[in-house]
Amino acid sequence: MILLVVITVAVYATYGPFWALPSLFLTGPAAAVGLASINSLANLGGFVGPFGFGALETATGSIYWGLTAVSITLVIAAGLVTRLRFVRDAEANARTLAKAELPESNKQVEEVS
Repeated sequence: MILLVVITVAVYATYGPFWALPSLFLTGPAAAVGLASINSLANLGGFVGPFGFGALETATGSIYWGLTAVSITLVIAAGLVTRLRFVRDAEANARTLAKAELPESNKQVEEVS
């Protein structure tokens, strides 16, 4: 049951950032095509995912292999997104901005540790 809750939280937590990513590098007609492609793949996944989950449950007699497959897929997707260059650039910019905004006393503590 706990694994099911973790998977549900992980899936729903990705919706906002997921739909914001295409607008970072696609504009105009390319954005429309990109979002349509994402939607088409999502519809395909809406069929393949439950079908594969059911096939694993039938083959093994347990839902845990299906849940494991979903978890592994989500971890792989998260790893791929974090490897995108513009995501790494945005993280670096955020870190630089955060360091610039630190009060002087916090900078000394950070340098010591």
